[in-house]
Amino acid sequence: MASATFTYSILTGGIATAGSIKNWAQYSLIPATQILEQAQQYIYQRLRIEDMTVEEPITIASDAYTMAKPTGFLAPVWIKLDGDYEELDYVHENMLKRYVDEDGVVEPGRPSRYSIFNNLIQFDVANEEDSSLNGDMLFYKTPDLLAADTNETNFLTDRFATLLLDTCIAFAYKHRRRPETNGQFLLAEKAINDANVAADFQRRGQLVR
Repeated sequence: MASATFTYSILTGGIATAGSIKNWAQYSLIPATQILEQAQQYIYQRLRIEDMTVEEPITIASDAYTMAKPTGFLAPVWIKLDGDYEELDYVHENMLKRYVDEDGVVEPGRPSRYSIFNNLIQFDVANEEDSSLNGDMLFYKTPDLLAADTNETNFLTDRFATLLLDTCIAFAYKHRRRPETNGQFLLAEKAINDANVAADFQRRGQLVR
């Protein structure tokens, strides 16, 4: 499709604006702002590339065995506590192996594994320290949505313009109940999958434990 770099203002522009959603859909009544937001949410739920990874500090309170997920959390990469050489093991919830005594108290200790359920990050033991445990978490985070003036462009507009546009057109067709809707969503899914494959491909030769 288009090779030019898109911006928020271009994408949400009028039907006469080259590169706008309304221009590509050839329909002036498309709610372009809403369509662009839906497209981004759809993409970010499926896309997992390096541009979406962030490292942020975390804190596990004393006696706590759960922690709230960071804002914008999509999927974990690793958690490492200060003073530890190895990252915590991310395990299936059936393998968390958290001991709870007859009084319902979770065994104290230093967390060594974690899982995610009940919309929380769950550790295998309760933090036995008198104070909080600190560390860092690397995870996939939902990027800030494109916005006028403050966030006109991002990695989608700069490097994945076709992916973004295909998804916007899919939602534009869905809004209009066009018969091409399913086919357009297939194009969007293929573009997302191709980006994920390329992200995996760049890990050639990478060591993992």
